[in-house]
Order: sequence, then C-alpha cells, then structure tokens
Amino acid sequence: MQLATWQGVALALMLAGTAGADSEIIESDAASELPDYARPKGRVLSEDELGTISRDLIGYRRLTRADFRATEPPGQVAGNAERLGAATCAVITPLDTSRVEVRGHSDGVFEARVIGLRFQARMDRQCSWWNDGQTAQPAEYVLEHEQIHFALFELETRRMNDEADALASRLGATGPSQQAVMATYAEALRRELEIAARRVIDRSLEFDEDTSNSHRPDRQRAWAERVAVELGEPLR
Repeated sequence: MQLATWQGVALALMLAGTAGADSEIIESDAASELPDYARPKGRVLSEDELGTISRDLIGYRRLTRADFRATEPPGQVAGNAERLGAATCAVITPLDTSRVEVRGHSDGVFEARVIGLRFQARMDRQCSWWNDGQTAQPAEYVLEHEQIHFALFELETRRMNDEADALASRLGATGPSQQAVMATYAEALRRELEIAARRVIDRSLEFDEDTSNSHRPDRQRAWAERVAVELGEPLR
C-alpha cells in the first residue's frame, strides 16, 4: 500500500476580486435593479490563481477604515468607482490543517480522502478599496454596509464548517493513479465551492437590493440586527 499526503486544499472562492481573471464569473440568477458593476460577483480560484491574491488577509472581525488598503478599485467596478462608497474583497479558503490523503492499494486502485477539512472567511485588505471622494453616504453607513457583506461570508463559512464532515465524504475519490484521484477531488471541490459561492452571492445581492443606491439606515440596521442574531454575537 502506498500513501501520499497533500497539505492544504488548492481552491477558494472570492468576491469582488481582480484575481482569477481566467476563472468563470459567478453571479446571482435573481432579477436585479442594480447596475451590473454593483452586483456582487465571485470566482472559484485555482491553485495558480490563489497565488496571485494578496497575503494581507484578515479573519472575520470588526472592520475599520484602515482595512481598505487598495489604491485602486477592484477590476469589476473600476469604470464606475466614483459611484461606490467602498468595495470589499472577501475570500473563503480551507484552513492549512486541511489535507488530502491518497492511498494506493495492491489492486492498482488509488483512493483519496480529505482529512481535517475546515474553512475560514477572510478579507483581502490589499484588494478592498475605500472611495475617499464619496460624500453621498456617511462613512459609518458605508463601513457598516461592508461589515455586513463580510458577515455574510462568515455565516456561509460557518455553515460549510458545520457540514464539513459530510462534504469531506462527498469529496472522496478513487481512480487508477494519484493524479487521477487528485483531479477528481479538485473538480468535486470546485463544484461544491460554486454552490457555496452562489449562496453567499445570492444573499449579498438581496442585501444590496434592499440597501444600496440610496441612504436607507433603517433597512441596513435591520439587516445588521438579523445578521447579528445569526452570528450569535453583536455585529462587530
């Protein structure tokens, strides 16, 4: 019996980033009155594309103005940046403790299983951008808006972690070689992340539909309170 182990999992999903230009854009199928540039979008990033994103990543916490460190807006909003208050790049990635174990059996069949699969929501500060010229909305309103977007990613990550054992079972694969089972595993993970991406993007769009394009503090506060209940803690 042969045994090989790969540390980490080489896929992630990202919202609003410029990375992964070769990846298929994922967006909600729901009807929307928002202009295209303002609609939340995401990508599932490959291992190579993961290497192109910033390493200035922070886990979920209370955001400050200083967390928005990009000097230019993300690519998807660049042509209409003056109409936005800010843009948050959020990413869900497997933790470094996740690994894939491949065993080769005497009958020539290889088997892959995922061990310790867990995810983390993070903000890419070098991609996230603040519009210093925006005066239509109070800064605290814009910051709360971006905090809620980050919280929606955190909630999706917690859901994924609650179901991580079942997900790991679905990602198991068999095949004639190590390369074959790793390819099967990677494709299965990509499909799972696409499903997760659509969930969080659908909800992000619902939030934006309810609060964007005008100053709606009552609606945004209602969202903040709802998200806080789901998190089980005050919205940071």
